[in-house]
Amino acid sequence: MSDIDAGIVRTSKRPPEAVTTVANELWQTHTGSRERALITTLLTDPRMERVWRVVYWPRKGSTADAKAFLRPAKVWPPTIAADLRARAKRLRDTGGANAVPQAKALEAEARVTARLKWKSTEACEQDEGARLFFYHIFHAGLEPEVELLDQRLSDIKEWRDLAAQLRGYARLLNSRCATVARQLSDLADDCDEHADGKAISPGDDPWLIARKRGSAVERALVAEIWMICRTIFQKDLSTTVGTIASVILRRPRSISREQVRSIIRWTAKRELA
Repeated sequence: MSDIDAGIVRTSKRPPEAVTTVANELWQTHTGSRERALITTLLTDPRMERVWRVVYWPRKGSTADAKAFLRPAKVWPPTIAADLRARAKRLRDTGGANAVPQAKALEAEARVTARLKWKSTEACEQDEGARLFFYHIFHAGLEPEVELLDQRLSDIKEWRDLAAQLRGYARLLNSRCATVARQLSDLADDCDEHADGKAISPGDDPWLIARKRGSAVERALVAEIWMICRTIFQKDLSTTVGTIASVILRRPRSISREQVRSIIRWTAKRELA
């Protein structure tokens, strides 16, 4: 019996098969003691039983032959495409003329997504979602991404300043060497694109640490797990997020739903508003 199987046997309830499968795959590819300790913790901490109950909680009226879940995973391209089309329809129905461009963008993304070639390792999309969920929370737990708002703003300013400087040189050279001036202008446009790529979005950048208070690692980890939940299940699942973060950080008491929501509320946009 492997160490990972021995650890599972010691728990009161074995994790879902899809989860143990991906855990064993990670166990084979991550041989360090820290990585394997995290895998074991995510499999054996009793609080994770509640997490998997949430993931697999059946929708009312669901049967064994036609199983539906209260929080369905949306990870297969056809499902994602259908959801994008539904979002586009809601925008067209309720958003008026101003929402048409955004609806068209969602419809275009749906067409591209629907054409993606894909092959699932699981017969059930919920199992595929659980696999991805475990995989991503494992990697989030290994290296929580801590990014400070001040650093992001500083990076944006540096790219903008460089773009302005290059355009200034381009204007000076335009009358003498138009070719070089155009090249400098193109480089300035590239700098602006880099700055645009770092632009602050409250919905996409909840992990930005806007205030240096509390544990930056804890807040970054909570925000990253929250984003994983939103991506796979399209729900906040704040209580579940707090549970997983507490398990990874080995906190005896779970981070509460209110604490998670407080962390997510302090996005960069709120600080700037």
